[in-house]
Amino acid sequence: MFELLQIMPHGVQGQLASPPFDIWLAMRGDAFITQPNDLTLNHGIQLSGKWNVVGILDAVPDAAAGPPSSPPTDHSLVGNLATIIQPLTRQVLGRPVGSYGATPLLVFREIAG
Repeated sequence: MFELLQIMPHGVQGQLASPPFDIWLAMRGDAFITQPNDLTLNHGIQLSGKWNVVGILDAVPDAAAGPPSSPPTDHSLVGNLATIIQPLTRQVLGRPVGSYGATPLLVFREIAG
């Protein structure tokens, strides 16, 4: 499993909590003005303050999406393995089950001058 994690892409992710809504964002590291690693070094794992997002709603929480569709019938070993691994990968590295998913266009916060 650890070997698989090493070859998988590691993206920049964000989560916004605005009760009762949780929003998960997959972000491009090259779209930041500063490097995402610098933000982590400066602020830690959580950025404080009131943040705003302008984006596109891509996914609703799993409970709101209705019952899952049946997986495609693929009798190849690779197809079956992908069907088994994909949900686990998403739970570990992707959008949480109870969160909305969005593609951010702008992520910003106001700062006092």
